[in-house]
Amino acid sequence: MIFLKTMLRVVDNSGAELVECIKVLGKKPTNHANIGDKVVVVVQNAKSLNQHLTGASASNRVKRGDICRAVIVRTKSPTLRPDGSVIRFDDNACVLINQKDEPIGTRVNGVVARELRRKNFNKLVTLAPKVVASQLPKASRALFLKDLPTSRLARQRENLNLIANYKDSAYKFPQVSKLHLIFKSHNAYGHMGAKQFWKWNLRTICFHNPDVNIEVTRVDCPTKEEQLKCPSVLKVVYADGREKKIDCKNKHSDDIMKELVELTQAVKCPEDEIPVLKK
Repeated sequence: MIFLKTMLRVVDNSGAELVECIKVLGKKPTNHANIGDKVVVVVQNAKSLNQHLTGASASNRVKRGDICRAVIVRTKSPTLRPDGSVIRFDDNACVLINQKDEPIGTRVNGVVARELRRKNFNKLVTLAPKVVASQLPKASRALFLKDLPTSRLARQRENLNLIANYKDSAYKFPQVSKLHLIFKSHNAYGHMGAKQFWKWNLRTICFHNPDVNIEVTRVDCPTKEEQLKCPSVLKVVYADGREKKIDCKNKHSDDIMKELVELTQAVKCPEDEIPVLKK
């Protein structure tokens, strides 16, 4: 979000390097600017003028103290997109434009957001070497979203249904007071099953057992020797104080869940008590 006095990098060849926002166009003075919004800026730092420049390159050069219009092309603050993805850049950046909303410079350096195309800055987008796509490619989506719908609302609905009723995980644990899962951060040497159990089964257990204290510890093991020695275990603490352990090493997450159900004599949740979101 760009406010009054925000400093922005200039990513074109107009000569300006750093500008300060002094006004957000088309909005109230207290409002902020996002990607694709126009602002008025004052040049704080500029490159020295090159006497060898001629033609349009020389006439469009700006110097320190000039007041110009600009369009925001990158922001540090996260931007939520219609497909549910979030985009965030490492800096606040803009491109200087004229009264016709055309870039002053003839080249744009660095990536820009594709939201600019929806704001009719097509010429600016064509000058940029790279444009961050408006939709997240399926191959780069988080693994737990791979098989879910691409629509934002449909994906949220299916994800909530998975939390409430993941396969063979909707159980109540009346005799258990605490579950403590321990495994290492690096997925190797038999710890994948524990990670999958944490990722899928444990959140359903948590959903149906709000009174059970659930703790997860991921151990950092910098060396191979430490990774081989690191335990992968599920500690079960009963309401009467007893403790039991389930060795999770080299086990599938489904097998860990079955062993937990048998060990604790868990009760399966009736189908009519499991909430399901429908279209």
